[in-house]
Amino acid sequence: MMPKATVRTIYDWLNTVAPFDTQEEDDNSGLLVGSMNMDVQSVLLALDVTPGVLEEAASLDAQLIIAHHPLMFAPVQVITDDAYEGSLVARLIRDRRSLIAAHTNADQSEYSGTRAVAELLGLTNLQREGPYVWAGDLPEPATVHALVQHAQCVLGGTPVAHGAGERVVRTLAIAGGSYSQGYAEAASLGAQALLTGEVRHHHALYANAAGVTLIAAGHAETEMPMLPRLARGLQTHLNNVQCKAAVHVSSVHPYG
Repeated sequence: MMPKATVRTIYDWLNTVAPFDTQEEDDNSGLLVGSMNMDVQSVLLALDVTPGVLEEAASLDAQLIIAHHPLMFAPVQVITDDAYEGSLVARLIRDRRSLIAAHTNADQSEYSGTRAVAELLGLTNLQREGPYVWAGDLPEPATVHALVQHAQCVLGGTPVAHGAGERVVRTLAIAGGSYSQGYAEAASLGAQALLTGEVRHHHALYANAAGVTLIAAGHAETEMPMLPRLARGLQTHLNNVQCKAAVHVSSVHPYG
C-alpha cells in the first residue's frame, strides 16, 4: 500500500524548494489554516483564496489549498460570514481544508512567476540580481511596443509600457507581481526594459532616466504562470516518494 501524503509531507517539500524562513518580515507565508497531520489525497494550487477557489476545492475534494497570496496578510479581527476574508477563513475551517501560503519565499525560488514568465518569453542567458529580478536575452531584439504586444499574446491581460515605445530591447528584466522598484537591478543587469505586474509613477520616472522602460503586464498575469510549474514539481515529488495524491491547478481567475 502506498503511504499517505499529509499536509506535513507537502509543507516539507515546499520548505525545501522555497524555504519559509526566506519570506519578508511582513509576509504571512506558511500553514495558515488546518493541521500538519491531515491526510491529503487532493491538492489545489491557486494564486488567491477566493469564493470561486473554495467552490473548486470542494468539487475536487481537495483537502489542501496552496495559495500564493496569503490570507490574514494584515491582522484579521473578525471571522464572520459578513466579512470577506473572515468568511473565507470560516469556510476553510467548516470544510476541514488546510491552507498553506507560499508568497515571498516562492517569489525568491526557482518556482517563481518571474522564472516562469522568462521561460514563456523565451529568454536565454538568464542572470539574477537580488532576490526578485531576473534578466535574459530576447530571442530577437524588439521595440518596447512590439514586446508589449508579444507579452499580451503570451500572458494575456493588457500590458502597458511606461516609457519610450521605440526603445530597442535586447535584454529584458522580469520581476513578477509588484516590483517596479526593481528598475535599478534591471539597469545593473544591462536590461533596456523591466516587465513587472504593477508600476508606480515615480518608479517609471526614475527608470526612464536610467534608460529602462517599465512594462506593467498585470499582477495576476505575471504570477499565475508559476502555478503549473509548482504543480509539476510537487506532483513529481509525491510520485517519487510514492504518495498517492493528485495535484491540481485552479482554473479560477482571481478577478472572477
